Amino acid sequence: MSDSTSLVKMYDHTEVILRWLHLTDLHMGMKGSKTLWPNVEEIFFKDLEYLCETVGPIDLVMFTGDLTQRGSESEFQQLDKLLDKFWKKFREMEFEPKFLAVPGNHDLVRPDQSDSVLINLQDRWDDHEFQQAFWANSKCPERQLVDKAFDNYLQWWQNTTVPKPDIYSKGILPGDFSATIEKDGFKLGILGLNSAFLQLMDGRHGKLALDMCQFHEACNESHDHGPSWAQDHDACLLLTHHPQDWLNKEAQEQLKGEIYSSPERFALHLFGHMHKSNLSSWAEGGANPRSTLQGCSLFGLESWGKEEEKRLHGYSLCELKIEGNTASLRIYPRQAGKIQDGGRDIGPDRTFRLPKGKDGTKPIPVELLRKRPNNPIPRGIKKKLNPPTNIINRGTPYFVGRDAQLEQLHRELQQTNKLAICAIAGMGGVGKTELALQYALKNQDNYPGGLCWFQVRGLDLGTQVVSFARTELGLTIPDQLEFNEQVRYCWRNWPEGTALIVLDDVPSFSNDYKQRIQPYLPPAQSRFKVLVTSRQRPGASYRRIDLDVLSPGAALELLESLVGKERIEKERKEAEVLCEWLGYLPLGLELVGRYLDIHPSLTIAKVQKRLEKKKLAARALLDPKEQGEITAQLGVAAAFELSSEDLKDCPEAQQLGCRLSLFAQAPFEWYLVENCVIETEDEEEWEEEQEELEELRDRYLVNRNLLQLTEQQTYRLHQLIREFFQTKLAQLPEADSYKRSFCKTMVAKAKEIPQIPTQDQIAVVTPAIPHLAAAATVLTDWLKDEDLISPFTGLGKFYYGQGTYWD
Repeated sequence: MSDSTSLVKMYDHTEVILRWLHLTDLHMGMKGSKTLWPNVEEIFFKDLEYLCETVGPIDLVMFTGDLTQRGSESEFQQLDKLLDKFWKKFREMEFEPKFLAVPGNHDLVRPDQSDSVLINLQDRWDDHEFQQAFWANSKCPERQLVDKAFDNYLQWWQNTTVPKPDIYSKGILPGDFSATIEKDGFKLGILGLNSAFLQLMDGRHGKLALDMCQFHEACNESHDHGPSWAQDHDACLLLTHHPQDWLNKEAQEQLKGEIYSSPERFALHLFGHMHKSNLSSWAEGGANPRSTLQGCSLFGLESWGKEEEKRLHGYSLCELKIEGNTASLRIYPRQAGKIQDGGRDIGPDRTFRLPKGKDGTKPIPVELLRKRPNNPIPRGIKKKLNPPTNIINRGTPYFVGRDAQLEQLHRELQQTNKLAICAIAGMGGVGKTELALQYALKNQDNYPGGLCWFQVRGLDLGTQVVSFARTELGLTIPDQLEFNEQVRYCWRNWPEGTALIVLDDVPSFSNDYKQRIQPYLPPAQSRFKVLVTSRQRPGASYRRIDLDVLSPGAALELLESLVGKERIEKERKEAEVLCEWLGYLPLGLELVGRYLDIHPSLTIAKVQKRLEKKKLAARALLDPKEQGEITAQLGVAAAFELSSEDLKDCPEAQQLGCRLSLFAQAPFEWYLVENCVIETEDEEEWEEEQEELEELRDRYLVNRNLLQLTEQQTYRLHQLIREFFQTKLAQLPEADSYKRSFCKTMVAKAKEIPQIPTQDQIAVVTPAIPHLAAAATVLTDWLKDEDLISPFTGLGKFYYGQGTYWD
C-alpha cells in the first residue's frame, strides 16, 4: 500500500457516526400492561425497523429509569424476557447494540414508611455532616437501607444477558456507573447516576439529590476523578432518571456547577420521569450551551398524577456525527398517537420543530472534549476520494449489448428502502460476472461506502468480510469476539454511505446458502446493496435479472471489436455462421475472437471447421488465460462442468440432461421427452414418473439455467450446452439404450403423420420435425431394421403436405 493510499484511508475515517436509542419509563408489571403492551410492542418494533432502515444501525440502547412498576423480582424477570425480544429483533435487523440503564423511583422496593432509618434519611438530608457520613460509610444504616431498596435492580443488572459495554465501572450507589463506547477511534463516555435514592417515599419533588462524589466514584476504577475520566473521551453523555428541577437547591447547584461543568463536559443530559418529551438547550454568561433530552414514557397509563395529565408514549433515536474536529447531534423523536380506525401508530413527534419531510431535528453543534488526530488530504489527491474497494479487474474493454441490463440492474438496486439484493442469473458463460463488474466500475461514484467483491464458490464469505474490513477499511476488530460477532462488528462499523457488495458465483440458494452465506450478509439497511451472480435462479423474494445470450447483432459487434472490422467484412457470412454456431454466448464469442486475434492468418471459415470437428475440445474454446486479459477464468467446457457439478447430488438430473442432448438443436415439446423416458404402461406409475421428471426438469435443469423454457412453452438446450451434454452422454454405459428409446419415440411420432396431412395436422406435428430428422440422419444406427424407413416416410408425408417435398 502506498503512503498516499494510507493517508486517504486515514482521512476517510475522520467521519464517525454513533447512534443510540433513548428509552424510559416502561413500567413493566403495571396493571393492565399484560393486555395493552402487545399492541404497543408491535407498533414500536415496526417503527423502529423503519427508523433504523432510514437512519442507520444502532450502537447503544440507553434506559433512563422506571423499567419496572414496583421493583419486584418477578417484574425484572418479565423485563429480561422483553429485552431478549428486543435484542432478537435487533439481530434480525443485523446489528447488536450495547445496553445501559439507570434506575428510577419505580425500580426500587420501598421500605416500611414508618421505618426510623428511612425517616432519619429523609429528615436529615439537609445536614451536611449527615450527608458526609452517608457518602463516607457504606455500612451506615441509611446506605444499607438504600442498597436494600435497589437490591432487585442490582441483581437484575448483574445477571441480565443483554450485551453491555466492555468498559464499565460501578459507582458508589446501585445504578451509578461510567462506561465507554469506542468506534473507529472515537471514544464516547457515558455517566449514569442514581437520582432516585432519596425517593423512598411519595412525592419528593425538589427534594432529591445528586452529588459530585457519585461522579468521582463511578470513574475511580480507571481514573483519579470524574473530570479526568471525561477528558479521556471525545464526548460524554449524562444519564439520570429525574430532571434537575426534582433535585433540591444544593443538588441543582452541584449538577450545574460541579458535575455538568464546564457546559461542554456532556454533549447531552438524558432523563425521563416526566413522561413527555422535551429537548432544551440554554447558555449562560456567554458559555457553550447545555443540552437536555427528556424522554416520554415508552409505556404507561393514559394519564398520571392528581391533575390527570395526559401521558404521551414514544422514544427517541439520537445520532452523534463526528467529522474531523467538529460534531453535531440530531434527535429523531417518536411519539405514539391514536388514529381514526381506533388503533395507535408511532411517527415523528410534531411537538418538535422538524424540517419539512424529515424525521430528525436540525443538527445541534457539539463541542468535542479533545482534538482528534488531524489527517489532512495529501497534496495531489482530490477532495473527492475513491471509495474503499478490492476490485482489481478492470473488465473487458469489449462490453457490448448490455446497456438495457445495466440500467435495469441499477433500478432494481435502488428501488427498495431495505437491504437490496438483486441476482443476475443465467447459464455458464453468459456474462453474469462481466455484467456485475461493469456495473460496479461504471457506478463507483454512487457507492461512497465501498465496493466489495467476494468470490463465493469454494471460499468462506465471513472470512472475506473480516479481511476486507481490516485491510481496506482499517478496522481494528476485537479478537475476543466470536467469529460471527466479528462479522457483525464489521457491518456495524462500516463507513457511512451507500455500499455495493458483490457475491460472485453463488452455487445455490438452498440450505448451503442459508448456512454459509446468509449469516454473513450486511444488515437490513437501505445503504447496503447486494449484487449476486449465480447459475441458479433464486427464489421469488429476490429481485432478479435473467441474463440471456447476446442478440445476433450484438454478438457480431463483439466479434468485430475483438477481431477487427476489416477482417469481419471480408468474411461476414462466415462470421454470422460462427456466431450462430456459438449460440451467441459471450464467453464463446470472446474466446474465439481472441483466438482469431492471436492467429491473424487464420480465416474464420477455418476456425469454424475446427470447432465443428473438435466441438468444445477445440483449442479456441479452452483456457482463457492463454488469450490475454479476459474476465473469465474458465473455458466453455470448464464453465459448463461447474454447472454440471452442481448436479452431483442428483445423477438422475445429469442423465436427463444427456438424454435431452439427443434432440436436435431446436425447441422440443415436453411430451416427447416423457415418451422417451417413461416406459411403464401402468397409469398410476406413469403419473408418478411424470411428476418426478418434471421435478428434475424444473428444479435442477431450468432452475440452474441448463435448460431453457421458451415463450411457446417448449424447451431447448443452448447449442454449446447441448454439445457438452452429448460429450457426457458418450461416457454413460446407458447411452445406447437412451438413443434407442429416442429413436423409438420418433418412429412412433412419424407413424402418426397421415398420408395427406391437413394444415392443422401439419401445425401440430411441426415442432417434432427437426427431431424426426435427427433420428433419420444422425441416429440411424439405433433404429430397428423394420423402422429404418419410418422417419423418412414421415418426413416425406410432412413435406408433401406442406407442398415443399420437391424442394
